[in-house]
Amino acid sequence: MLKRSIIEVLNFSKKHVRDLEYKVILDLASEALEFDSNVIINAPFSRELRDIQYIENLRNRLKEYDAKLRVIWIECSEETAHERMLKRNSDRDTWKLQHWEEYIKTENFNAPDIEDLLIYKNDNEEEEKKSFKEVIEKLKISIQK
Repeated sequence: MLKRSIIEVLNFSKKHVRDLEYKVILDLASEALEFDSNVIINAPFSRELRDIQYIENLRNRLKEYDAKLRVIWIECSEETAHERMLKRNSDRDTWKLQHWEEYIKTENFNAPDIEDLLIYKNDNEEEEKKSFKEVIEKLKISIQK
């Protein structure tokens, strides 16, 4: 019974809360663009990043602010994600960890096909440091254009 109720809550959230939550995030970002030229949004947008029309609509919306979309995809292996969830020891991960095989089937670890996508590799500390420098340099170049 508990498993069913958790799944029902997750499905309800995805169906009724998620889109509104993301709309609010984008509305706040748009408002912030009125005051500054750089805004960072830290949210998965996992479904949206795979929707070409969504990305194009967002790019067009950003043109109103003379802003450019730069997406940073954080890449790590399923094993690393699992280890980090175990280490994080958060209540929000309990169901995922107890049903790992079922959960992981719902996740797509492949980078989306987006123009100018920046990939931040995050499987280990050495890879992370190198990748961080590369992403920052590409962002600097992008801002100067």
